[in-house]
Amino acid sequence: MTLRRLSSLYIAVICFCFSLFFPLPSFAKEWSAPVEILRLYREAPPLEAYEGASAMVWLRENRYRLLSSGDMEQVTRWLIFANGPLKENWRTWKIPVPHKGELTLQETALYDPVSGRLISPLVPSSEKDGVPFVTVRVPPLDGNYVLAIAYRRTFPKRYNVDDVLWTVLDLPQWEQRVNVEVPSGMQLFWSSSAGEPKLERDGVADHYVWQILNQPPWVGKGILAQREGVLAFSLREGAINALQPLMDWVNSMGSITPQFVKDALKDANKAKAGQRIIDWALDPKKKLGGVPWDWARPASELPTEGPWSEWERVGLLHHWLKSADWKSEVLWLPAFPLADKVPGTGRIWLRPVLRLSAPGVSRYYLDGKHPIINGVPSSLSGRTLYALDGANVVKDVIPQGSYSDHRFTIRWNVTVDENGSGSGEVSLHLRGGWIELMPEGESSDVRELLDSFVWPSGLQIDVANAAVEVLKDAYRITVPFSGMVAIPAGGQMLLRLPSAVPKDLLSLGNFAPPYHFLFPFIVEQEGRFTLPKGYDVVSSPPVRGGGKDVIFKEELKWNAKRRFLNSSYMLILKSSTVDINTSAELSNALKEMVRWNELTVPFRKR
Repeated sequence: MTLRRLSSLYIAVICFCFSLFFPLPSFAKEWSAPVEILRLYREAPPLEAYEGASAMVWLRENRYRLLSSGDMEQVTRWLIFANGPLKENWRTWKIPVPHKGELTLQETALYDPVSGRLISPLVPSSEKDGVPFVTVRVPPLDGNYVLAIAYRRTFPKRYNVDDVLWTVLDLPQWEQRVNVEVPSGMQLFWSSSAGEPKLERDGVADHYVWQILNQPPWVGKGILAQREGVLAFSLREGAINALQPLMDWVNSMGSITPQFVKDALKDANKAKAGQRIIDWALDPKKKLGGVPWDWARPASELPTEGPWSEWERVGLLHHWLKSADWKSEVLWLPAFPLADKVPGTGRIWLRPVLRLSAPGVSRYYLDGKHPIINGVPSSLSGRTLYALDGANVVKDVIPQGSYSDHRFTIRWNVTVDENGSGSGEVSLHLRGGWIELMPEGESSDVRELLDSFVWPSGLQIDVANAAVEVLKDAYRITVPFSGMVAIPAGGQMLLRLPSAVPKDLLSLGNFAPPYHFLFPFIVEQEGRFTLPKGYDVVSSPPVRGGGKDVIFKEELKWNAKRRFLNSSYMLILKSSTVDINTSAELSNALKEMVRWNELTVPFRKR
């Protein structure tokens, strides 16, 4: 009997005894959205306290308990204050129904933030696209209002109280409460960036309570190690308890073989057969969207022809490729950096990764999500993967690679007319670890990505007509733009050098060194400005260059014959670790980047 099964049996016995001798108290406290709204209207700071925010989470509450049946009950409540339309990812709530479990909506409505009066209920809809959902959509509203969402879910025969919560979101949060209730005397294992919980005992149950106040939004995304506040907990401890159930699940999927895979396996060229299967399985049409990152149905519930979640199709690929005589090993990428002791919940894993090789195919990693560079998906650079080797947990540390492997290039192509108006395209070319900034294929998310930049004032960025290209080892986004790029006056023209700066980098001033990036990197900006006939450059601003651990260099070149000005700067971070000295260099380089939006080059008509 495995450690996991012993643990499950122990918890089941405790639940049974707990139900015999103690009546279960009322778990979900009386919930009154108007009462909470009136309280929070007095206590929460105004939106102006968070620069640039148009919405904030007034209250976020998560409550958990273990029922006598072995089911886990979860109650989730949100109160979100907004001034104007919410961002798309906050306007549509798709809440999946747990497998063989229950989902009960307790509140879906809009309220007035001053009086607490109901503005309008929100009517949910039920959907089933491979998975049953309840969907709540918030209309794009003007003015001030509070969105109230509350629901209860039960996860059958969990024999555990476990979860992973990100305590930092892209909205500021005033008050967060997490209450985990377990039978009295039962130990809860937890890992938290929010500090230790307060332990409250009532004789029947123990309550582990976290309360987090005034959490600013996270504006950095994807490039910093330990980049998000996290709270993980479980009645089990250890990475082996987090891995063994998932490997049992992977091993149960071997009987699922679609007709396409059966046909491909007949190919005598096994390397070719395996690649055909990979290409077919990773077709976007085979992906099940709108589910939590760790959605994994039992093998008996999986459709033979898809669609499948990310976890499901990687698990299936593992079996299909082994049938094609490939060597396939399943490793797991943690959702956050793991300490030596971790809560034993499968939710600590972000996704499975395959380590593959075959005759004629060099070893490489496949996560089914990102382009592969030199055998490693961009998202795995510098990360640690975990796997089971018998009864042991083993690590596989992926090299970060050089800064030249992680390059982010922004190119402007601008045509300037006599009136100083400019038009053209700006392209964003993301390679290496920078691909982590890319949304997962939803066109609406491209707007969110572009909103994560500080753009030059006076330019209209045509997000609606942005084009996304998926290259072999990169992504490229091309966006049309127009607007005033120069000031004309009496045969002279003062040209601005536009620059788009990722807010991720500007937010680094909020961090005290030392801190760590997932990879070293290059950020570069290039511009080509075609001037009207007859204009010539008068003088150029001084260009700079230098640095030790952080290099920043600039260049300006005027081609009088073809009437275009080439401009560029490059920031190179040689090491992913930023200490006190490197932090000062990086801060100065970032100031130079921002300065480019203030640089001008004078031209005169001959």
